[in-house]
Formats: sequence, structure tokens, C-alpha cells
Amino acid sequence: MEGISTRDAEFVSAVAYCDGSSKPHVFVGRLKGRVALHPSGERGFGFDPIFIPTGAKRTLAQMTFAKKCAISHRASALRAFGGWLSLNCSR
Repeated sequence: MEGISTRDAEFVSAVAYCDGSSKPHVFVGRLKGRVALHPSGERGFGFDPIFIPTGAKRTLAQMTFAKKCAISHRASALRAFGGWLSLNCSR
């Protein structure tokens, strides 16, 4: 992305559930941010060293695991699914 000034980015994760009796239910999590000018940080994997979430001053690789999980697009999708599941599925 050398020379690119617009560095906005967004990561999206989806979790789908279908029990066969209805249409699938899809739960989406999003994490907006921007691509850093240079990699920074030692934690995480993949894009973590180059992704700075909106409102943050550090890359995901510079954040603690707890902080990263709190804002994670994957965790957000799973939390939405878990909330729906607890309200809609009886034992």
C-alpha cells in the first residue's frame, strides 16, 4: 500500500446456524479501522501487526489478548449467535 493515503479497512466475520427446519440465521461481527504505515507489535497473527482499530492508537498486535478479544469481529459474531441461541433454543 505504499503511496496509498486512504487506508481504511474493515474485517468481517460471520457465523451461521441452521437446524434444518428454517432458513439459516447469520450473525455478523465487524471491526473497522485502518492499515498502519508499518507493522508493529509482537502479539497475534495474520493482519494483527498492521491493523489499527478505529479509536485505537495501537495495532492489534500491540494489544493485550483480553483487549483484542473485547473488540474482535469474530467474538462479536459469536456473541450475537450466543445471545440469539440462548433466547431461541430450548433444551
